[in-house]
Amino acid sequence: MTDQGAERTKLLLIVLMLLSTMTYADWGDTYFCTATHHSRVDLDGERTPFKLKDFTFHLSKEKNAMVFDSSENFFQFTVIGLAELGSFPNLESWSAEDENSKVVFIEGKFAHSFVGGSGVTVNTATCQKT
Repeated sequence: MTDQGAERTKLLLIVLMLLSTMTYADWGDTYFCTATHHSRVDLDGERTPFKLKDFTFHLSKEKNAMVFDSSENFFQFTVIGLAELGSFPNLESWSAEDENSKVVFIEGKFAHSFVGGSGVTVNTATCQKT
């Protein structure tokens, strides 16, 4: 085998290994998230922890957004649009934002920050497709 052929074979094997370990997401998928952290830091620097509440969301292609369900939690009825650059729902890796919120989701790990007049609220969770 030539050096060029060996390099192509090596590259093909690497790509196949990466593809075999990926979990594919798709528009309309619903995620169940187990909250791991929820707190607020007010403008004086005081931290307030909140009771952890699990939540669900789905990816809406029509809205190009994460749409949170109506369960009683911090995200009740929230829609946060996916960023146009750097969002790859098919690879379970995206960021989303609105006027006050920023979300990062990478392979089932969820991180959210909300900046408002009373301070900063932070939420983290581990999520799985249902």
